[in-house]
Amino acid sequence: MIRTAERYIADVLSGKVVVSKTTRLTFERHRADLVVAPERGWYFDKRAAERVFDFCGFLKHSPDKRVWVPFVPEPWEAAIIYIIFGWKRKDETRRFNYAYIEIPKKNGKTTFAAVFADYLLFFDGEEEAEVYCAASVEKQARICFTAAKKMIEHSADLKKRQVFENIQSATVNRTQPLVVIITTAGRDKTLPCFNYRSLCIEILKGIKRQDDTFAIIYTPDEGDDWRDPAVWKKANPNYGVSVIPSRFKSEFEGAVNDPRKEVSFKTKNLNLWVDAPEVWITDEKWQLCSHGTKPEDMKGKKCYWGLDLASHVDINALALFFPDINGRPVAKMFYWIPANKLEEQKDRVDYASWKKQGFIRTTEGDVIDIDSMVADIMRISREFQCEGLGYDPARAYHGVIQGLIKEGFPADKMDEYSQGIMNMSPPSKEFEKIVVGGQLDHLNDPVLRWMMGNVMIYQDINQNIKPDKKRSRNKIDGIVALIIAIGEWMSVTYGKEDTEIYKDRELRMV
Repeated sequence: MIRTAERYIADVLSGKVVVSKTTRLTFERHRADLVVAPERGWYFDKRAAERVFDFCGFLKHSPDKRVWVPFVPEPWEAAIIYIIFGWKRKDETRRFNYAYIEIPKKNGKTTFAAVFADYLLFFDGEEEAEVYCAASVEKQARICFTAAKKMIEHSADLKKRQVFENIQSATVNRTQPLVVIITTAGRDKTLPCFNYRSLCIEILKGIKRQDDTFAIIYTPDEGDDWRDPAVWKKANPNYGVSVIPSRFKSEFEGAVNDPRKEVSFKTKNLNLWVDAPEVWITDEKWQLCSHGTKPEDMKGKKCYWGLDLASHVDINALALFFPDINGRPVAKMFYWIPANKLEEQKDRVDYASWKKQGFIRTTEGDVIDIDSMVADIMRISREFQCEGLGYDPARAYHGVIQGLIKEGFPADKMDEYSQGIMNMSPPSKEFEKIVVGGQLDHLNDPVLRWMMGNVMIYQDINQNIKPDKKRSRNKIDGIVALIIAIGEWMSVTYGKEDTEIYKDRELRMV
């Protein structure tokens, strides 16, 4: 099975096995981890994966509900087992303590979950091992428990004493918990599962780092036609095995003929979160906005500032918007957080690495040191030519504005910029235009990339838009600051281009 697993991984990476970009991320991460393993303190132990496959050889299941046969993992299942159980820390414990597996229905979720449960209970070498089957309702949890119990009852070889003697000699007792979540997409985006899914995708993309979490999601790509049979196969790894094509087509036809069944088909058969909110701008679009602008290109150039002031214990962001650096707009960001927030896990991002890389500034203690932040901004003002600074008057009590005025920042260049929708909509649309069009250069700012992925948009009945902090999944302060900076640019320069025509032309009366 080792070869089966490795062949599947290689086939996905080569494109021979067609999967979505989201699914592929799992195997790209595995490949990348093989390179960085020594410096991260990991190693890959094929023998550990082989032990799981050996156990599978003793285990029996009943695919047709009539005859019990040995459980042979499908290639995609073998690859998952291989990665989850193969990766080890230098202390010989499992690297992964959490596994999120999201697949459409009929792909053998229950059986696969039961295999994990049985192995961890009997074969993992954990003294007095305990395994819990959990679900939103007891009846659902009992399905997995019953499946695991029956698999053991019908696996006579597991009752032989020599098997357990082999187990004892092959492993040592250790503490290495593993939480396995196997699920299918749903329709309620407010439930924890969708938030956890979103976190897993950010981990796979490298936006966030959580080395103890494995994740794989089988789903179509954005823009795929849900009516295309090729898409059905892409989203269903067991298509043609436990997912019977004729039955799948029948359910599809039912969804086409009855619109009420369409959402259910998309969620359950294709693993699409139909009601899940779409991010405003996709990460693929965002990543295209990198054009190699150099620091010296911005020195002394005119720019417009946006300051998003949060609480004294949260992220404060300053955005510098350069309308034209070598023919394109550029955004340069600054962030401040209290030093104690570096160790905080609430936001699930690696603030410490961002600080080390120079993307985030810290002030000592549990709260933002206003004087330190003001001093930083004054230094920035001497380096970059500020044409106008917009800030939300709702946060004027923060102390930064008062501190800047006290230190001599030009008061005539400071503008109150409320975050009401009529103020925020024009610059939000301008921001959308220059990002989707690939014009902006965001200087590969990883903090801003993370925040961009968190943004949810509010739209009123008149098609006005603005970032919605309440609905957004996590921090978006940098994006808000940048939109304010763009709004400041639009406000300061409004009408100037229109009046330029009268310099070279006469005014005519008709």
